[in-house]
Amino acid sequence: MAPRINYISQLNTFFKIAASIGLTATERALYQALLHKNNALYWSESFTTPASEILGLSGLSQSSMQRARKKLIQVGLITYKNRGSNRAPRYTVPELSDEYVLTILNNTSDNTVNNTAVNTPNNTVTNTSNTLNKQDETKQNETEKELAARAQIQKLYQQKNRPMDSPQNIDRVQSFLEDDVALEVILHAINVSAKDGGHSAGYVVKKLNDWKERGVNSVEDAKSADKAWKSEFKKNNTPYRQKKTDYSQTLYTYYQQELRFSPSLTFEEYVKKKRLNERDKTALEQYINNMEDST
Repeated sequence: MAPRINYISQLNTFFKIAASIGLTATERALYQALLHKNNALYWSESFTTPASEILGLSGLSQSSMQRARKKLIQVGLITYKNRGSNRAPRYTVPELSDEYVLTILNNTSDNTVNNTAVNTPNNTVTNTSNTLNKQDETKQNETEKELAARAQIQKLYQQKNRPMDSPQNIDRVQSFLEDDVALEVILHAINVSAKDGGHSAGYVVKKLNDWKERGVNSVEDAKSADKAWKSEFKKNNTPYRQKKTDYSQTLYTYYQQELRFSPSLTFEEYVKKKRLNERDKTALEQYINNMEDST
């Protein structure tokens, strides 16, 4: 059995790249139907399903389904194997990891043909076509940039924290990109959290939320915020420290208390009564001698 894919994460990633690779509503419907089927099968590495079931799930006609399937195969979102007229075909739905999505986007960019170009007498492309090309290129570049950033976050998080942590926890950290938190700040939060012993997504998320509240926009801002917080904490939470007490002084205090009740008690009698060991006897004796010398 293949590793279980996170259904929500897979679907979210698909929607992010669908426009960039030019998928139609029909192609999107087919992909979602196949994704749903594989999820129901607990993510088999490959699975078989009759066309009738996929048509029912997607709401497509036979011809529309075949055209959409061809496009999904071309861009690398699925694989398909025809096993003959009497056997259901076999499908594979690869996990949309950051690295795999970048491969899809790069391949799509290399093979995309601009269908909106209009041939003029001079065989030039219209301004509308150029505009559409630029918009598509901008969207794709933004998607590639985000995926590359997410890959960086995942790599550092797994190095500094838990290599086998769940995709959901990693996604919690990556989601700060959507809140316009700078990549450098997120990476810094992972490093700082690991240094402080906070080897969990919860610790990193708390750190990033604290910084957001303090208006942090850069790594330098983050360092200043942490410095200010530590100063604040030290000022308001000074730990209670008992005054350092000399052990000999403690022995002498007890000795003096005993003498109040028994003024005629000699030193040797006190040692015998309290059953002081040799170390305590010597320490007390030296302290008494020092007291006498100082007077």
